[in-house]
Amino acid sequence: MPRTLAVDNASGAGRRDARGEAALSRVFEAFVGHCRLDVRFRNPYSGSGKGGVEDAVGFLRRDLMVPPMEAETRERLTRLMPAKRDGLGRSIRYRTPDPIDMMFADDVKSLRPLPSRRFDAVRWETRKADKYGYADIDGNRYQIGANMHGGRVDVAIRAARVAVKDEAGRAIAELDSRDKAKRLRLLKAAGFPADKTLENHDWTGLTMPADWGRHQPTSPDFIDRHEDPVLYGPVGTGKTHLAIAIGRAACQDKIPVRSFTVSSLVMRLRRAKRDNRLDGELAQIGKARLIILDELGYPPIDEEGSRLLFQAISDSYETRGIIYTTDIESGGWGRVFGDPDMAAALIDRTVRHGRIIRFQGESHRSRNALMTK
Repeated sequence: MPRTLAVDNASGAGRRDARGEAALSRVFEAFVGHCRLDVRFRNPYSGSGKGGVEDAVGFLRRDLMVPPMEAETRERLTRLMPAKRDGLGRSIRYRTPDPIDMMFADDVKSLRPLPSRRFDAVRWETRKADKYGYADIDGNRYQIGANMHGGRVDVAIRAARVAVKDEAGRAIAELDSRDKAKRLRLLKAAGFPADKTLENHDWTGLTMPADWGRHQPTSPDFIDRHEDPVLYGPVGTGKTHLAIAIGRAACQDKIPVRSFTVSSLVMRLRRAKRDNRLDGELAQIGKARLIILDELGYPPIDEEGSRLLFQAISDSYETRGIIYTTDIESGGWGRVFGDPDMAAALIDRTVRHGRIIRFQGESHRSRNALMTK
């Protein structure tokens, strides 16, 4: 294992105090001590610093797995992998003249063996059960047991399980983590049309805003700032994939998300209006902190649909983030809407908080289509 960790997105590892010094979280501090590591935090406001870490972390994931390899069987995929790995190893990536596999061999010599004991990623807390035998842990309510009402318990919090012991150290209960269940509920409620992830997204052919790097759209920070990424480019270049992947990552951060195609949202709002429940439908959508509107501009929207869509977007203005995907430049949005005034108002709101991410290149679907083979 390495001797030094360079931490990029450090929210789970620690936070900077008022003096600007990094204070490690208890679990991460225990991990660092267990593995005898040196830790360096990157400046979150330094594009070059963060970019260096992101580039190093994502190298194998991007270059080895993107674009995805196609194989009829697992055995075939297993045979393809070494050839691609060896091709990467022979390439020259950095400013040195040496190929990557030679540089990696030198790095291996500096690695240390793993610790002999496995690290237990656990955080201990003390809680007092209420009169019904429940305790609040990390914002979730757990049933400890009626016989423990009013008593104090020690709680071991792990990623997937919560273990509870009494003051004498006797095990009382072991429960599934509510965080895990909450993430699954959020993923189901979001309505994603496919299972897309950031790990298998092809980042080539993307142009980010001048003050954005790859980290910005994949971090929940833009949601907190109520910014609206506009994913613009030709059909089939990965806009929907990236929008879904960002939404799924937000759900993993316990952020409520709703995902729609623009046409399906308009139809949904039409039905709600017809059934006299439009306010309730908008309130349900408004529970999300991030809304994904896919395929803006296909098909065109009539005047009533424009008003309904504008109402949903207006309700989200400066209160939540919206991701748009479209193959139409903002200057052409007026042709999409049946009401030019609505189009102008929507463009005005989007431009103020919008961040355009441009996609280029040929269609992934056309490139991998069976009919072209």
